[in-house]
Amino acid sequence: MAHEADELLKSLKLTREHLREAGHLDSQKKKQEEQVLEGRKWCVFVDASVVSQKTFDCAISFLHIQNGKGWKDDLVTVHAYHPPEDSKKPVHLQGAHVLKTYETQLIKARREYEHEMKHSLQASVLLRTSGTGVIEGLDSTRTPAGGRHPNVDTLIEVANNEVKADWVLLGFHQSKEGQFGATADYVVKLVNANVVCIKHWRPLPKKDEEMVFVVGVDGSQAALRGLSEVLAIARPGVDKVHAIVVSKHEGAKDRETLDAVKALVDAHTPPIPVEAAWRCLDKSARNAAELMCHVSEELGADFLVIASRSTTNSSRPEHRERLNELGSTALFCTMHSKCHNMIIKTTETEFVSSPVTKSPVSKMRTY
Repeated sequence: MAHEADELLKSLKLTREHLREAGHLDSQKKKQEEQVLEGRKWCVFVDASVVSQKTFDCAISFLHIQNGKGWKDDLVTVHAYHPPEDSKKPVHLQGAHVLKTYETQLIKARREYEHEMKHSLQASVLLRTSGTGVIEGLDSTRTPAGGRHPNVDTLIEVANNEVKADWVLLGFHQSKEGQFGATADYVVKLVNANVVCIKHWRPLPKKDEEMVFVVGVDGSQAALRGLSEVLAIARPGVDKVHAIVVSKHEGAKDRETLDAVKALVDAHTPPIPVEAAWRCLDKSARNAAELMCHVSEELGADFLVIASRSTTNSSRPEHRERLNELGSTALFCTMHSKCHNMIIKTTETEFVSSPVTKSPVSKMRTY
């Protein structure tokens, strides 16, 4: 009997140690999963326009893809309005109605999200009032000389400091070719996050349709990070990704860039095929930006992705009105390409270490 009791106690002790070890492993695994599932913060700027609804749908589509890969992202929908002017608008265009509309949209999105995905949708709608000033032609006219309308400062403040967004999505109209709407003009220049510009005339691929991404790469950290961001969004076996290197003559630097692209793609999980190619900058285009617009049209791109390396220089107060100096390649592509656009903003570390930085700047200017 004593022997059997000793064996039983030994067995219980081993079981207790096993459970303790298993619990420790489970906690470690859970902690690792939480680290993996921590995703990005998406901020969508909306108003009562149709293109805003399209932009919101694009954000939900990206969130579905990210969630299916194990990410757990946050979505914040923001509408800014100026009360004196808002009261003069028709009811369906006023801020309160826009708020209710997107709250309803989020309820529908949550239902679909929770039915299909492994995580619940973390989302909210923010309604913010802007400062004093008259808002004129919010969607399609240039900001009058000497200032910008007050909604812009409110939107930038929310994205940069309140939400601390990784991505900002906004829709815009163009009154003329190569000309932003007033809000998009300033937001693209001054927001710190990466920007997705959705164009009102260009349809978005439907849920199960193929998306085509064309990414401009030049060997810079920001450009390679842009490709990495696209790989995080693209669906294996569904979407197409093209990485394009542009120069007048193919040289060692171009081959090094293509090798860096290959190394980045090979290291990505799950594997997503990327067609990397060099394109010659010939007389058919005035510069690399124009050639990238031609290439995106040729490849049937839905999104043209360009890194903006000189954003911080032209974010200085004396340059805010000079649109053509703000990351000239990125903004030329955004204004002249026929597809939607993603602008990858340079981080502080990338800006300081960039070989194209001509002035001794030790810290990136933010607003």
